[in-house]
Amino acid sequence: MIIQLVRNEMFSQKAYIYFFSFFWFIVMTGFFTSGAPMQHILLLILLVGWLSSSAAYYEQPALMNTLPVTRKKIMLAKYLTPLVWFIPAAVLVSFYVFLFVTFAPFTSRLMTGWDILLALAGLYLLISFFYPLYIAFGYIPAVILSAVIYVTISIGVQMVINIYHNPRMDSVDNLVETIMANPNAFILLFAGISLFVTLLSFTLAVTLYERKDF
Repeated sequence: MIIQLVRNEMFSQKAYIYFFSFFWFIVMTGFFTSGAPMQHILLLILLVGWLSSSAAYYEQPALMNTLPVTRKKIMLAKYLTPLVWFIPAAVLVSFYVFLFVTFAPFTSRLMTGWDILLALAGLYLLISFFYPLYIAFGYIPAVILSAVIYVTISIGVQMVINIYHNPRMDSVDNLVETIMANPNAFILLFAGISLFVTLLSFTLAVTLYERKDF
């Protein structure tokens, strides 16, 4: 039944969503990348996040809850769906990066397994914000609030990077130097934090969903 629920989550969108996703992907790759690996990682996160969250816009909760499954399983399917979408999306983005490295006039490199892990952790951090907000407030507020939270985090990271260039901030300078010297350890730490946040998010989402009256 979980497989059927995941399949429903994946293919409940309207057909134009897939066309729009393809068009959006082409535009993003054509105009908003300069070969920086982090941009490729963000591209993967945004692509899967869009495909996964768009299913929520078209679903019919009242109909879903007439199925002979628990609400916990329904939420489990929602949290598993991004992982299923992530696999073909990672292949697509990796192939694009291969073409980019081969033909584009920018210095870049192929995506690595660590890049994929970082993208997956970032994706689930985004999903962890989205689903509890979606259940509590609805689709549009959830999208807006999730975007605000994610942008705020991104700004915070950029602020740390900017402070790093300030010679008077020795402690931040040492922290950034440590991260840059051990990027894989940082990715593992980030993935662990993302997993912990996702488990908390899932627990909260299940609680909210079970209390909701459809």
